[in-house]
Amino acid sequence: MRDGVVLLAAVTFGSAGCEKSCQNTCRHIFDGTECGVTIAGQSEEDLEQECTAECEDALQHAGPMGVYDPYQGNTAQQPDELENERMAAAWMECVWAVECDDLQVPGNSCHPIGI
Repeated sequence: MRDGVVLLAAVTFGSAGCEKSCQNTCRHIFDGTECGVTIAGQSEEDLEQECTAECEDALQHAGPMGVYDPYQGNTAQQPDELENERMAAAWMECVWAVECDDLQVPGNSCHPIGI
């Protein structure tokens, strides 16, 4: 029985680390050991902090998706910021669903990147 409890704890702990959140999504985008997206004139730390702050702010607001489609990338129709929780959730799903090369700016998938 004890081995079953240890295994359950390991599975629970392991899956908790993979939970999508603003912080780990932004780290995934900008951390040099992950996707390593860079934007001239901004440090990795600043990019991660700004990204996390905007994402977390969007999660505080209810609202519709409207025309937002993160898989469209950076187009004239896309909003330049995440405005609400639906947009933030779709954005996080996009970031984890595409390859790191697809996140590179400009013209990236999962717009906005480098917000």
